[in-house]
Amino acid sequence: TQFNCEEDWRMSVPGGTSTGFHWPFKEKAFLMSCRLLSENFKSPSWTWSGEFSIDTLGEVALKVRQKFRRSEIFLIRVVVKIVDASIVVLFEQVDEFVPYRIDNETSHRIRFRQGISDESKNSFDYMMPRSSLPYSWDFPMGHKSLQIEFQQGSKWVTREYKLDALHDHSRVKLTRSLPNLSNPEFEGFLERRQGGVLEAAGKWA
Repeated sequence: TQFNCEEDWRMSVPGGTSTGFHWPFKEKAFLMSCRLLSENFKSPSWTWSGEFSIDTLGEVALKVRQKFRRSEIFLIRVVVKIVDASIVVLFEQVDEFVPYRIDNETSHRIRFRQGISDESKNSFDYMMPRSSLPYSWDFPMGHKSLQIEFQQGSKWVTREYKLDALHDHSRVKLTRSLPNLSNPEFEGFLERRQGGVLEAAGKWA
């Protein structure tokens, strides 16, 4: 569909087929948005992708999400090319073409989202420790930076990274809190050192 015209006009293109296209609303921005077809056309189970342009030749990766399970995503590769003097927009399933991959090799849970000005449009995705997943922008024409937050106790430590700027970033130092000693489920040894001298040691439970 034409972007921001989802309720006024849309067209469907089944897999393996093609169809002609022209902009239905000349007064609206010439941007496109897409989503996967659902079995029940009146009750779609996938959300619309972020807007993208077909005025420039090349390719872009789109992300669509399950409407009721936001963490379930589907990546679509869009290729814009010229064939016999016509602009052709090709939609392909992403198999090997993955723009980015996020590896959480820490022992902390992290959350992340695209860093855009209107935060109400973009909630966080979460990753458990020692996990990885493919990534593409929710808003291909938006600000291309990734906001990552590291869980530090009950708070979150925020950093923002430009993924297309390849260089080393400063380290993020995280610490772990001592366990709650009033909890009878914990048992171990506790010691305190000052200047390398052991002042007190004992068993806590």
